[in-house]
Amino acid sequence: MAGKFSSKEQVRNQVYQSDAARECLNGEVRKILHALDVPSRLKSSVLSKPSHWLFGSLGSGLLAGMLFRKKRRPVVAKAPHKFSSALLALILTAAQPMVKIFLARLFEQQLRSKSMVRSRPSDSVLESNTANHP
Repeated sequence: MAGKFSSKEQVRNQVYQSDAARECLNGEVRKILHALDVPSRLKSSVLSKPSHWLFGSLGSGLLAGMLFRKKRRPVVAKAPHKFSSALLALILTAAQPMVKIFLARLFEQQLRSKSMVRSRPSDSVLESNTANHP
């Protein structure tokens, strides 16, 4: 009987060890899943320490702004415009639409005159057609 008792104890001991190992592995799996779940970790961190996140973001924004700021170029003073150059610019700006209209009409007339010249039959063809039809 001593052999059976020891084998029952061994089975119980092995079941106990397997349960302990299963619990240990489950705990490790939970730790790994928690480590891989970045959004929930981030959310819990922000909710637990909002002031740290606020000041950290302000500091990093200021630091990035200082590092990536464009260098200021010295301001070059522009020469003052003369009245005559301003008047000339105003006249050219006002005349631009009129010049466009004039050139468009001129171009249209040129196209019409060329198309009429091409579409006119030659005089010899006209004479031969009129001679056949009295």
